[in-house]
Amino acid sequence: KPFVALSINASQKDRAAGEAVMEDLAVSLARFGTVRLKSGPSGSRVTMEQSFYDIKMRYAEDESSVSLWWQVADDTSGEAVWTDEERRPVAAGTRDEAMRDLVFAVSRRLARPAGIINAIELRRNLPASTIGNVCVLRGEFAVEQRDAADLRAARSCLAATIAADPTDSDAMATLARVFVWIGRATGDDSYFGRGLELANRSATLSPSSPRAALAQLGVQYQLGQNEISIAAGRRGVALNPENADLHAKLSMVVFLTGHWEEGVQLARHAAEIAGQPIRDASFVLILDEYRQERYAQAVFLARQVPASDAPTTVLKLAAIARLGDRPVTEQEIAAARLQHPDLDRTVAAMFSGARYDSNLRDALRAGILEAGLKMPELASNGAM
Repeated sequence: KPFVALSINASQKDRAAGEAVMEDLAVSLARFGTVRLKSGPSGSRVTMEQSFYDIKMRYAEDESSVSLWWQVADDTSGEAVWTDEERRPVAAGTRDEAMRDLVFAVSRRLARPAGIINAIELRRNLPASTIGNVCVLRGEFAVEQRDAADLRAARSCLAATIAADPTDSDAMATLARVFVWIGRATGDDSYFGRGLELANRSATLSPSSPRAALAQLGVQYQLGQNEISIAAGRRGVALNPENADLHAKLSMVVFLTGHWEEGVQLARHAAEIAGQPIRDASFVLILDEYRQERYAQAVFLARQVPASDAPTTVLKLAAIARLGDRPVTEQEIAAARLQHPDLDRTVAAMFSGARYDSNLRDALRAGILEAGLKMPELASNGAM
């Protein structure tokens, strides 16, 4: 994992608050588990492949706001690879809350799996067979994209990473999630059992790891262990309150198992933490509008999702079809097929292995059929 070194400047009157912000940021970055913290300048390198980043900050506050300017620099070249500023308003008695939101926002931008530092790491020109942290990041990217070729490549390098270090909990958690999607794509249920073993080993080695929580959440849900899955997710978000991605994943499982209000609350909270839409959280909010037959609002929310993925597009088409305007539905389907040629396969993937509440499943099935998309046959036990 890359090293990061933190430093902060502040005026004399803001110095104590600035130091507190840096300490809180260090804790928050550590919780993401994607970087290693270094006290002071980066200094000598351990290996030529090791990355070092200097994060310089400037804290300031006034009566109405608190702000944190920050810059990420590559220690090797000295190049400033990202510069930005976060600011939060301060109402009466909410200064501490504003500072906490400021810290969460910056730590998420920097250290989430798809954050700035890991995006830079993924762009490094390393061979596909490279093991270790880059392999974990590539595996997480493959899981999010559901890309079959990338999943196969990730499986190989993650297995090699674990062979090289049998205590690498991040690699175990990521391989568990890779196994879930390989199992769903191939129909081979044996992958789920192997994934559960890896997820549990990862959680044993790193009980507070958000990656371990994500793995247990996903694999246990896949196996129909809904309450155990949700418990793992709740434990994960309690230990990692700034991890919006984990909140969003939990919101999906909670909602799909019929806990409507809690699922929606988690989805909204995930978006609040992130300060922007998150795919899984947006899907839950759209699906809730659809469930309540507010199809126009569901379509509106779906159109707000930037670069929407295929499942969100399918949900939007189902809502449009339920509005009853056939010409518009056909136009939208034609446009969607240009953007997502695998729409029918997406529908099958949405219903194979996903355990919807029966009422939600029937409502979603009706809209998809009305849109004219192909539906898989229902399993005899009612799960799809």
